[in-house]
Amino acid sequence: MPHSDPSEQELRWRQEVLRVNWSKRRAVFDFDQVEIVAAKDEEVERFCVQVGNDMDEWRQPRYKKMTCAVTQECSLSEHTLRILRRTFGEVTYGAS
Repeated sequence: MPHSDPSEQELRWRQEVLRVNWSKRRAVFDFDQVEIVAAKDEEVERFCVQVGNDMDEWRQPRYKKMTCAVTQECSLSEHTLRILRRTFGEVTYGAS
């Protein structure tokens, strides 16, 4: 049986953290922080639109307090980084 790449899985546990691959799930869910490891501008912008349109009264106020880490390997445009900064509280670029 072929072994799948863990980054391609929709859900996976890493220590005590459940990591969700939004590009596989394509739906908003409860989360505490965002880490963008490998994504294109269009995918990130689509994710931000979903978050911005989220009507959940518990989640919506939390987004502006969340940290969003973008890894160094993910080369997003400045436009997409601005969208992330408008969506989340703190955006760090170059985290690994």
